[in-house]
Amino acid sequence: MELTSVDDFRERAWSLLPKGPLDYYRSGAGDEYSLRLNQSAFDRPTYLKDVSERTTKTNVLGINMDMPVGIAPTAMQRMAHPEGEVANAKAAAASGVLFTLSTIATSSIEEVAEATPESNKWFQLYIYRDRELTKNLVRRAEKNGYKAIVLTVDAPLFGLRRRDVKNKFTLAPHLQLANFVGEKATGVHNSEGGSGLLEYRCSYRGLSVEAMELTSVDDFRERAWSLLPKGPLDYYRSGAGDEYSLRLNQSAFDRPTYLKDVSERTTKTNVLGINMDMPVGIAPTAMQRMAHPEGEVANAKAAAASGVLFTLSTIATSSIEEVAEATPESNKWFQLYIYRDRELTKNLVRRAEKNGYKAIVLTVDAPLFGLRRRDVKNKFTLAPHLQLANFVGEKATGVHNSEGGSGLLEYVNKQFDDSITWDDVKWLVEFTKLPVIAKGILTAEDATTAVQCGCRGIIVSNHGARQIDGVPASIEALPEVVAAVGERVTVMMDGGIRQGTDVFKALALGAKLVFIGRPAIWGLTADGQRGVETILKIIKNELNICMAIAGCPTVSDISRKYVVHESYYSKL
Repeated sequence: MELTSVDDFRERAWSLLPKGPLDYYRSGAGDEYSLRLNQSAFDRPTYLKDVSERTTKTNVLGINMDMPVGIAPTAMQRMAHPEGEVANAKAAAASGVLFTLSTIATSSIEEVAEATPESNKWFQLYIYRDRELTKNLVRRAEKNGYKAIVLTVDAPLFGLRRRDVKNKFTLAPHLQLANFVGEKATGVHNSEGGSGLLEYRCSYRGLSVEAMELTSVDDFRERAWSLLPKGPLDYYRSGAGDEYSLRLNQSAFDRPTYLKDVSERTTKTNVLGINMDMPVGIAPTAMQRMAHPEGEVANAKAAAASGVLFTLSTIATSSIEEVAEATPESNKWFQLYIYRDRELTKNLVRRAEKNGYKAIVLTVDAPLFGLRRRDVKNKFTLAPHLQLANFVGEKATGVHNSEGGSGLLEYVNKQFDDSITWDDVKWLVEFTKLPVIAKGILTAEDATTAVQCGCRGIIVSNHGARQIDGVPASIEALPEVVAAVGERVTVMMDGGIRQGTDVFKALALGAKLVFIGRPAIWGLTADGQRGVETILKIIKNELNICMAIAGCPTVSDISRKYVVHESYYSKL
């Protein structure tokens, strides 16, 4: 026949279904990595066995079947065909296999039972807040000959299916959830701006779902890439060398547990005495006015409005004072590079202390900057109307010029002190009133030394993969550092965080706080302060949903038991 495989039917169905129902059926959560993994994880044969007499028949839980295959519960099947679940159940009956009806079907328990009175059927159950309604569903299934209740335990709410959010998915008005009456039957007809199904599922869980055209960090990245000139774009997105470690940062990123009460949950946390609305902060990123006229000020305002921490870079295009004046009540840290001019360096720290910054983040992996080939090719310089706002004179404007390569690399080679050692960390710890946090740690040895020098915190980081290409992803280095010093100081990380599930994984591996750098720049480029706020809302919402589905009501409930390395499942 023309259609000879599941793939053939899939392609035909994809050509027939409207985009909304198609994306509903084919989509997975988040970046759909697990969806792709489900399909790529199979299989190897063995040979030279007698198979002249063979059968596919089997018996499962007392039910005889023609093969060990059943129809899984899939919602709202009349979107695919006018007979929907009834046609699917008839096909299962004719084929001698099991059919499972979804709670949120477009054909009722009774309709399917009447159409297939002698067949084997199970009923899939979601538990509603209305327990009498839930109990009634079970009683109807018992009465109509269903042979088991399939309780879905991994959906206190539904995962964030971005295609549905973008499509503003709703059920067509001529269809309804046939096992219900009233609003529970028709609630999926409406959308408040996102996925109508997700809103329906969340409505009795108290979760609001932000709906927007740009629904992920990747959406903002693509928008930002279309807006930024090549020089600034390549500066922000580039890594060192062949950018292997840059790619690794993003590719190195759980295992959930279910049936825990997550009706009351919170992403709030406290790190080094600072209360935050979620365990995410804005990483120090240089020269942000290349991305937006308000630069670091807009980014800091977004962090303040979102209840998260902002870190200002030494080589910012907004000064310590400007950012402090714009966000006087917010939580801010100051990132420090040690210059050859030690009095200038000391003055930067004193200004941060005076203006209410709450910690000094000392970058320890940059005696000079890594070889970022894109910047060299672009002969990167800072636009003449911008300057490094924490300085005056040549130290403020030195990035305007290039001697043939990267103007920034040339500036750093002249100004940064490449003779610094751990003694200089002690020097900083001794003279500042603020806690010192060492950023750029990738090994237990360096973490231990940093603690011995008096550092109060560690940020596991490979500098956005911009220093040495080939170093491990930050998330891969995190467990070693946590094991070495996690009981003594606060361990944090940055690098590769793109979504809420990434945050969850880092917390499970022992980080108390994670930082985002490039995602905030993409939001800043696309829509200024509001864009960064949206990025933070997206990540918070994704983290909230991940925590709920994994069974973690609070950040402190997230532990190592929720993650294993991907190699754990690579044994087939």
